[in-house]
This record gives sequence, C-alpha cells and structure tokens, in this order.
Amino acid sequence: MQRNIVLLRIIRAIEFFMLMIPILVVYFKANGLTMQEVMLLQAIFSVTMVVIEIPSGYFSDVLGRRRTMIIGCSFTALGFGIYPFVFDFAGFLVVELILGLGMAFISGTDSAMLYDSMLELGHAERGVREEGRQLSFGHFSEAVSGVTGGLLAAISLRTPLLAQGAVMLLLVPLAFMLTEPQEHRRLGRRGSMREILDIVAGVIVHNRGLRWMLLTSSVLGAS
Repeated sequence: MQRNIVLLRIIRAIEFFMLMIPILVVYFKANGLTMQEVMLLQAIFSVTMVVIEIPSGYFSDVLGRRRTMIIGCSFTALGFGIYPFVFDFAGFLVVELILGLGMAFISGTDSAMLYDSMLELGHAERGVREEGRQLSFGHFSEAVSGVTGGLLAAISLRTPLLAQGAVMLLLVPLAFMLTEPQEHRRLGRRGSMREILDIVAGVIVHNRGLRWMLLTSSVLGAS
C-alpha cells in the first residue's frame, strides 16, 4: 500500500506533464484546421470526459481500482501515442475521444485508490494532505512541461508530440505495478446502478456542503 502512494504521485506527475499544450493550437492550424474546428475538438474531448465520468466510477467499484487505472492509463497512452501520426480533423477527433475515455477512467479512480490505500495503512486522516501533495506534484510537472514543450518546438512542431507519446507510455507499467486495496470492498455493496443513483441523490438532496463544493468546482473547471 505504501508503494501505491509513491506510484500514484508519479502517475499524477506524468498525467500533468503536457509537453504539447504550448504548441497544440499552432500544430492544429499547421495541419489545416480552423479555429472553429480546434475549439470543437476540445469541446468534444470535454464532453466525452463528462459523459464517461460516472460510468468510470462504476467500473472502479465493480472491476476494482487497479484494473480501472490500467484501462485508463492504456487508453491515455494510446491516444497520445497516435497524436503525432494523424493530420486531419477526423484523425484528431478519434484521438480526442480516446483521450477523453482514458482520462475519465483515471480521474477519480486515482483519488479513490489513494484514499483506500491510506485507509488500509491506517492513515485515513492524512488522505486530504496526501491528495494535496499529489496535486502539487502534478502542477509542478505541468509548469516544467510547459517550458520544455516550448523549447522542443524549436526543433519541430511534431517533436513535443513525439516526446509526449513516449512519456505517456510510462503510465501503463506504472498502473500494472499498483496493488489493489481491499478496504473499499464494503459488505452489501455491489456497485449497482441503484447505489450510484442513491449516492447522487444523497449529494444533491441531503449534503448541502458537498453539493455547493461540487457545483463551485464544476463551474471553475468549465470556465
């Protein structure tokens, strides 16, 4: 379980290591896309993540955290691996759908696995602090990658994408190295759709504090 904590930090850092972000719009336009098509692609990616988010949580409960992380990391690595080798709107659309699927499976599952691992270690009270530490790893990684990606673009516009694909491949072996925690397997809980609906209803109707926190987070993220 202690190894899970370290592996999840590394996965978070790699997930945020976006070498291609500084040059992505320029790369799209160099391949003949209009700004309207660029924004449409990003909207499709975001909608895919939103639509898959709840089913991915269901899979995380039913299949287990580790398997869901493996699926998410595999799709994410596949999407970034394909990116440098597509050159039109249709190709980019397929890649964005794959990435939306992969990142939705990772999103939330990594935090759930972290909490379950901390719970099994007997340190559940440190879960929020460790989540914050992992986010710090991610944001520092993102800052470094922004500068690095811009420098790599001096070689060619495809270079950051090729490097991005190589870095993201590391996610797959790291996901396989994770250990499935046992604490989340609660008696009488089968991960049914009814349970999902009960949880959603509980948040929307009963837990006012959590409801406003989720709403605020959603609005900020969408903005």
